[in-house]
Amino acid sequence: MAPFLSLMLVIFISIYLGWCTPTEAAALSAVLAILFAILYKEFTIKRIIDSAIKTIHSSAMIFFIIISAQIFSSLITKAGISRGMLRWFTGAGLSEVAVFIGIVIIYLVLGCLMDGTSVTYFTLPLLFPLVQSMGYDPIWFGVIVCVLIETGMITPPVGMNLFVLMGITNGRAKFKDVCMGSLPFVGIFLLMVLVLYLFPILATWLPSTM
Repeated sequence: MAPFLSLMLVIFISIYLGWCTPTEAAALSAVLAILFAILYKEFTIKRIIDSAIKTIHSSAMIFFIIISAQIFSSLITKAGISRGMLRWFTGAGLSEVAVFIGIVIIYLVLGCLMDGTSVTYFTLPLLFPLVQSMGYDPIWFGVIVCVLIETGMITPPVGMNLFVLMGITNGRAKFKDVCMGSLPFVGIFLLMVLVLYLFPILATWLPSTM
């Protein structure tokens, strides 16, 4: 477990202390992984070629999924579905708890249908001022949004990460099995959202120390 834990520590500590951006931390961890491979005498030309080929396959698959999701997102936007839903929600005059529950539902629905970047662009201009007017902490809301977007991306039937998992298995797993396997994680994510709502300091304490 030492190499795996070392990579985790390098990524988290370098980002937390401000030594690296996330992209730089990824490059640093890749270099560290190569050093570990050399140390364990697993660094061979064949492994380099196999890793490069698998990376190309995975990247190409993910890019095609992202492009398809962007096309689908643009169709939803041009149809006015997301904007209409958000305008109705912000003008309904709901209580704070109802607003939060509504935000959770919106992100789960949109995250299931659209990619995370599009969901962020479509929702934040309308929801962020509403959340601020209710006195919610912006950092806390940012953490909640990240968790909800990731939850939506593994929510059946069309969460984008479900198709990524299907591609990684190379057809060895049925899509129904992938969807069923994701449901416990959806429940865990929603439980995490509930805990963050009840104890906001869990989302704001670590950024306050940076």
